[in-house]
Amino acid sequence: MVDLPKSIFKYVSADGVRIVESLKIRFTKPCEFNDPFDMRPVMGTFDEGALLRFQKKAADRIFWKQNLAGNNISRRTFDEQTKQVEEETTNRIRNNPSLIKTLAIEEQDKIFANIGILCLTENESDILMWSHYAESHKGLLIEFDPQHPFFGDSAKIPGRDFDLLSRVCYSSDRPKMAMGGQIDPSLFITKSSHWAYENEWRMFKHLKTQPAAHKEGKAIYLFDIPAECIRRVVLGWHVHYDTSKRLFKAKASNPSLRHVMIQQAREDTDKFALIYDTL
Repeated sequence: MVDLPKSIFKYVSADGVRIVESLKIRFTKPCEFNDPFDMRPVMGTFDEGALLRFQKKAADRIFWKQNLAGNNISRRTFDEQTKQVEEETTNRIRNNPSLIKTLAIEEQDKIFANIGILCLTENESDILMWSHYAESHKGLLIEFDPQHPFFGDSAKIPGRDFDLLSRVCYSSDRPKMAMGGQIDPSLFITKSSHWAYENEWRMFKHLKTQPAAHKEGKAIYLFDIPAECIRRVVLGWHVHYDTSKRLFKAKASNPSLRHVMIQQAREDTDKFALIYDTL
């Protein structure tokens, strides 16, 4: 069983007030992350057995599609026709490692294109994260209850499953993956040790069945989030009045948000720190 933190947080830009207004939160595709190394393992040795298994599955699909389309062909004849192609493909890839690397990355990208990730943190007051993720202190910090059912069954071992919180691991070694092999789930939650200060947690969702919204011509994926799992919203030190006004209006107009505490961050004049005042 993974010990969840007492609270979990998300730093967002001023536009993140929409999370409170709409009670919807975005799960982002890996290709849109700010770290190009994230979920990008080093492609290692060529897993020839995995390629052969993949080719067999692909051939099976083609065989049944042809028969369903009325192109009656015996399995023996079909296997004879595909065997030579499979051998040629295997030899071509065996003699050209860069080709399988390219193909493996393309296949990996297809898989990751159907994954949405919600990135959160244990850090309640981090000056760097306020600067990087909360629009230079003009945005918000939202506190969530990690024990809420939205984040999955806390009694279940997450095991990097979907719809559950998973703690990110940090390493100085870039993860490796056998070319043509199975994707190791640890790839989803391993980042460079440069990012260790973020103390990140992640939650994964499948995007295939989720209708996309559109923002500035780009597809984004929003999921409903219960008001009950929002505990607190902290307005940034340099937040604009309009953002504050929208937050208070959202709380006042929705009875399910009455429990949400609103605070304002201000400068600690003695230290490199912030003080949160309850409004």
